[in-house]
Amino acid sequence: MGGSHLTVLIPGLSQAMRTCQASVNSSALKKLISRGSVSALQTDSFESVAFSMFNCQQSGGRGLPVAAVSYYGITDQRPEGWCLRIDPAHLQPRLTKLYLIAGKPLAVTRDEANSLIAVIQGLYQEHGWRVYALDSDQWYLIVRDDPGVVTTPIAWAIGKDVDALLPAGTNQSLWHARMNEIQMAFHASPVNTIREAEDRYTINTIWPWGSGELPDLTAAVWRRVWSDEPLTRGLAKLSNATLNSAPKDAGGIIDNLSVGSDLLVLGDTWSVFDSGDPDYACAQLRNLEDRWWRPLWAALKARELNSLTIMDFGLGAVTIQDQDLRNWPPWSRFLTSNK
Repeated sequence: MGGSHLTVLIPGLSQAMRTCQASVNSSALKKLISRGSVSALQTDSFESVAFSMFNCQQSGGRGLPVAAVSYYGITDQRPEGWCLRIDPAHLQPRLTKLYLIAGKPLAVTRDEANSLIAVIQGLYQEHGWRVYALDSDQWYLIVRDDPGVVTTPIAWAIGKDVDALLPAGTNQSLWHARMNEIQMAFHASPVNTIREAEDRYTINTIWPWGSGELPDLTAAVWRRVWSDEPLTRGLAKLSNATLNSAPKDAGGIIDNLSVGSDLLVLGDTWSVFDSGDPDYACAQLRNLEDRWWRPLWAALKARELNSLTIMDFGLGAVTIQDQDLRNWPPWSRFLTSNK
């Protein structure tokens, strides 16, 4: 089908809408969603949604190669070996269980990341480990061979007892021992001495996940991908889509529309709303309203854009056609008009 089509993926959008319901009720976003058709998503994480959008599925029960694709998305280099994410994390004891805390609540600095990565390199340099902090809270490990474990995505482990979520498989005992060794080394690090004195979460472990090798993607799914997020940038490059950074507002995309399907990604695993601060989440929603939803509404009404799909796990995929904004009875348009 001809025309211009834009899909917008924003992790955490539906949760923020529930948190900020009062400010959403009269928004352009709410009006767009109310006029669209909804399809359920058969996935339960940002990463699985991203891979499915590029027609790339996990194989052999090993999970999705998030680390390798993200590494490629950031560096433009194919990892020489097997790539894993080993993100910094905090294990919090509660009675007899250990719960995982990771991401924004840790607020890991670049200096802290570099210091702790040096600890890991010192432990396993002879094993050929290469560790990179491509972001302060996103660490990448490249090893020579398949690590021989199945891992749990970090988003599934956060806030849960980790006992049943640790690496499993042929080499699980080896990886459990390595994680224990790293925990002991981190405990002795000055980084955690300072954090403890400042009453901040210590960085007392790593969480291995997303292991695998780069997949082969030959069929182009998207005409253009707009993203600053590493995984979707990597998938775009592998599928030979035209890749651009996400613009500051909808104007940057509307001015470049043509026949075909474009993908815009705003956010990542942690999402633009994942701060634990409702006021921040509501401010982000208002920012999206002004920069994105109102201009996209106008573009649909003017037929500059033929269809728009808004995606999030709790929301599903909501698709609005340009005629959906014109085929309502006059009284409905009056009551819900976008001022």
